[in-house]
Amino acid sequence: MTLAGLPLWAFALGALAIAGVLLLLQRLRPAPRTIVLPGAMLWAEAIRMAPARVLDRPLRHLWAYLLAVVLAGLLWTAFADPVRTGPDQGAMVTFYLDTGPGMGAGDGAPA
Repeated sequence: MTLAGLPLWAFALGALAIAGVLLLLQRLRPAPRTIVLPGAMLWAEAIRMAPARVLDRPLRHLWAYLLAVVLAGLLWTAFADPVRTGPDQGAMVTFYLDTGPGMGAGDGAPA
């Protein structure tokens, strides 16, 4: 199989760049911050739910990151336009499934 849309080095470089961007996005974790507001007791829950983002926390959701990398890799591979090469490169295979009554008449089954 060859990639008609991209050279192999560009495909590999793009895949690494996508994995790096996804890692940075995955590493963005909420960091608590204090905001002084009148009536802060009423807004305490809202402040906890929308904190700032930081990169210094460990990666907690490895499976989610791996799933995102696999899906992005499949999309990147589709973008690279893979082309099948080999001895059957020009062969076209067609499957025709006929479930009509004439197909079942020869085996003794009622039509």
